[in-house]
Amino acid sequence: MFFGGINGFNAFFPAEIILDTQPPAVALTDLMLFNRPVRVGEPVRGRVVLERPLAYTDAVTLSWRDDVVAIEFAALHYAAPEKNQYAYMLEGFNRAWIPARADRRVATYTGLSPGRYVLRVKASNADGIWNEEGAALRITIMPPVWATWWFRLAAAAILAALVALALVRRMRNVRLAAALKAAHDAQMALLPQGDPQVPGFEVTGRAFRRTKWAATFYDFFPLDPEGGVLGIAVGECREKGCARR
Repeated sequence: MFFGGINGFNAFFPAEIILDTQPPAVALTDLMLFNRPVRVGEPVRGRVVLERPLAYTDAVTLSWRDDVVAIEFAALHYAAPEKNQYAYMLEGFNRAWIPARADRRVATYTGLSPGRYVLRVKASNADGIWNEEGAALRITIMPPVWATWWFRLAAAAILAALVALALVRRMRNVRLAAALKAAHDAQMALLPQGDPQVPGFEVTGRAFRRTKWAATFYDFFPLDPEGGVLGIAVGECREKGCARR
């Protein structure tokens, strides 16, 4: 194919065109949190996220509060950079590759759950030759304190201790109630079943309870065979036993 010009003509031979079969290198160029670039050595919430440039970083650790994460990438092929093609995928979040344009070389994620992820990026040159290996970055999202395993283990241990304490108290209350009932039954067994019948007299008695475990009791008994003369016995019962007076 020949094209004329003011200074002669230009010759173009399509058969001599050779495709560039060299896949481009892929680099991760920038890390942004809340659309703000993170610089090397810059502390974020009291900790350094990047200790060296992102292109030379294999893994980063972020907080669960960093819920807007963006990573820029580039293909190192400059013959026709506007024709380069890109695709990225966050393993553990995406199920398929997501295509990206040459003028929008960024992967943005919001609200990532705590866990471990791997961001993979691949690119092609202007002739469509892909670098399938691409670049990768391991991303760890740390959970809040109340979502960590050791916090949950401690909470479970405290809950188990409270349940055990409640059961112990319940069992102690049941035993105490049983002991009180036994003491009450024993105390009531000491009382006379009825007042004695003495002609010409009305005889009655009364017991006084002092505490749950102690009370004063009485009983009548005849002093002569005919029952005309009565005696009275007064006893004091406590938790250790009873004594007559």
